[in-house]
Amino acid sequence: SVSHSLQPVVNAVTRAVQMPGVPQSIFDAWRGDQPRARLVGAGAGEEVRLGALGSGSDYTVFLDHLGIPALDMGFSSGNGVYHSRYDTHWFFTHFGDPGFAYGVKLAELVGTFLERMANADVLPLDYASTAETVDRYLDQLEREAQRAKLDVDLSAVRRANARFGATATALNAEAQRVLALDPAVLARSAGALARLNDALEHTEEGFLSPQGLPHRPWFRHQLYAPGLYTGYGVKTLPGVREALDNGDVTQARHMAAVLAGSLDAARDSLVQAIAAAAGVRWFAAAGSGLLPGRGDGAPFKARPRKPPARASNPGPDRRP
Repeated sequence: SVSHSLQPVVNAVTRAVQMPGVPQSIFDAWRGDQPRARLVGAGAGEEVRLGALGSGSDYTVFLDHLGIPALDMGFSSGNGVYHSRYDTHWFFTHFGDPGFAYGVKLAELVGTFLERMANADVLPLDYASTAETVDRYLDQLEREAQRAKLDVDLSAVRRANARFGATATALNAEAQRVLALDPAVLARSAGALARLNDALEHTEEGFLSPQGLPHRPWFRHQLYAPGLYTGYGVKTLPGVREALDNGDVTQARHMAAVLAGSLDAARDSLVQAIAAAAGVRWFAAAGSGLLPGRGDGAPFKARPRKPPARASNPGPDRRP
């Protein structure tokens, strides 16, 4: 389960690590267990759709309150001993994971993910994946509203998500152009790259509402939250979904407006990231002698002209 901006990089990481004891990657084994509905096209290939995060672990405060992308990864089995009196070291070494084969691969998986995040010139956060996921969640909400015969119009949220998705797709294209630049150019444009990554890093915060969810102000994320009555289980688009569950049309309409505003706020960060990416490419062109540049990855800004001399005070033409 992840923040869905991480879905593509998590899929990529699972392709790079082998399953223990078999000649296939974790991705191949994982994909083979998925129904068709859990797969999504990605370029010329496919990715596995990942689930949303609920609660019950260390990521809760980072995602639900602070708006920091998070993930929860691991291997699972059906042996049924989790949090039971039989969940012992002896059981684990004899039946759970003899030889710690899966533990080693999990360490490799997490290590590869951290290495890619830490060493990326542009953070591999793909908000087009988030937009595609939100669109599916909206499909679910509209079906629920129709079944319950509730008059809740989500078209404004659809439009906000379409704007968000189009901007995310444009940013992905800009990021690919930046990553195609010569490494020496990227090294010289550290200022603009930092602005690009800073905007990406703070995009998730746009999904936070200062007022939080109804009756739960600590939970501020508008895309993911544990359900009010589901324990650790996630409720996606929780403000709208739980209002529909309660048959509260007024609150559902209000939370739909909050959700649309959150998508627009996150989009603003993506726009800033696009501008910073353009700054990196401007600097690359400046370094090639095609355009002027300031030397920090940002273009020159035009200096304001001095006001013209007044007619009542004639003198030489002092143009800047």
